[in-house]
Amino acid sequence: MAKNWLLTQHSNWRKRRNVPVKYNRELWQNTIHAMKTNSRDQNATPESVYQAETEAGKKLELKDDEKEVERHIHLIEPKVTEEQVYNAALNKTKTQVTGKTETIGS
Repeated sequence: MAKNWLLTQHSNWRKRRNVPVKYNRELWQNTIHAMKTNSRDQNATPESVYQAETEAGKKLELKDDEKEVERHIHLIEPKVTEEQVYNAALNKTKTQVTGKTETIGS
């Protein structure tokens, strides 16, 4: 039943399609506005869809990466801070200096 209704609607539209319409300024302006809007939407749609897909993909990828890091945290070495590097270098130089003074003084 709905199918027949759609077919009837479509055929009615086809019948009206080629019927000349008296010039109407408002109708003309509305038609031009609709055509511009339609073309703008058609051009913008692929970009917005692509952008939405990439944003969603980035979020999913980030979640996957976080899960992988949690699973394999034992493989990642602990972060060495700048202070630890400085202290290690300082201790190394202290031992070198004390070692030289002992050898020089003996």
